[in-house]
Amino acid sequence: MVATRFYTAADLAAMGPDAPYELIDGELREVSPCFGESSRVGSRINGYLFQYVDTRDLGVLFGADGGFRLSVPGQRETVVSPDVAFVRRERIPRGYDFQEYFPGAPDLAVEVESISDEPRDVAEKIARLLRAGTRMVWHVRPLRRTVAVHRLGQAPVELGRHESLDGEDVVPGFRIAVADVFRGLESAGAPEG
Repeated sequence: MVATRFYTAADLAAMGPDAPYELIDGELREVSPCFGESSRVGSRINGYLFQYVDTRDLGVLFGADGGFRLSVPGQRETVVSPDVAFVRRERIPRGYDFQEYFPGAPDLAVEVESISDEPRDVAEKIARLLRAGTRMVWHVRPLRRTVAVHRLGQAPVELGRHESLDGEDVVPGFRIAVADVFRGLESAGAPEG
């Protein structure tokens, strides 16, 4: 019988900041770089959110390499890195120095789907974030030019290019047209929706 080794957040941190893994229920999962289109979309969303959040001092934004140590009862340690994440100011622990994984789930997580992503893995990550306390997840699909909004216990709401993405009660007052999320990608040949 082969024994399975389970890893901890400390083990992952010891591998260094360039370790290409997320930690899912104690198991390392390789995370490969995404293609340019997904990275551009994630950067665009981060830019719009940063402008809004920073000028209002609402909290902190994290990029695609920011790790979150999730705590879900009955599961081993998990560290994930959403493509974009936001944590409200009042949820940042006193004394947290940002020199380790964030201890908990973000309030908002953004997952930008790449053609190399397995749909099953993306769905599992979204569900895991919501169970751990993330209040809202935006699942961004560049090929479809849509964004699905996920909340725990609710059916996802799919938004098309003629609709707007709303921060609702997580990032109050933030609003962006879905078309603006994908602006500049028209030359990529994906259908407009």
